[in-house]
Amino acid sequence: MIRKLAALAALVLVLSPVFAAQGDGSAATRAMNNGKEYLRRDEFGTAIKSFTTYAALEPEKSHPYDLRACTYLKMDNMDPALKDIAKSQQIDANEQTGYSANWLHGIALLRQADVATADAALAKAASGSPSIAGERIARARQNTESLLGGDEGVEPSSEQYRLKLAELLLDEYIDFQLFGE
Repeated sequence: MIRKLAALAALVLVLSPVFAAQGDGSAATRAMNNGKEYLRRDEFGTAIKSFTTYAALEPEKSHPYDLRACTYLKMDNMDPALKDIAKSQQIDANEQTGYSANWLHGIALLRQADVATADAALAKAASGSPSIAGERIARARQNTESLLGGDEGVEPSSEQYRLKLAELLLDEYIDFQLFGE
């Protein structure tokens, strides 16, 4: 009986990595999905832990760093957000994508009052793939103008306008990451 249990335990140990690595049940996918759920619930510390696990499991992909940077931005924790954005940009340097890191970089730059560089990053993000990124960035700009602009509203050059735009851009980014198109 003990030999049978030992053989069964050995079989489970041999096969468990095979089953764990299959399809949507992979550890990286689980970490990503868990992190997104924690982000959706505003449980930022736990989301950071999940996205850190995701990054450790898939360090060659930019997506974990984008998601973690997004969470840091939501927490208004700029230094780690900028580090993750830089890592994502480094990974995407050899790819045609990179809209996500540029989008997040634009948000971070807006918060730091570097409006010209932020506009360039957001324009690069909007021109990248997928086109929905450009649509969402444009929508955030329109919503900011609707909320604060107008004939007697807040000037686009004001701090209030810049921070509201950063907030709405981040909300659009999170919505895009959590719910897709």
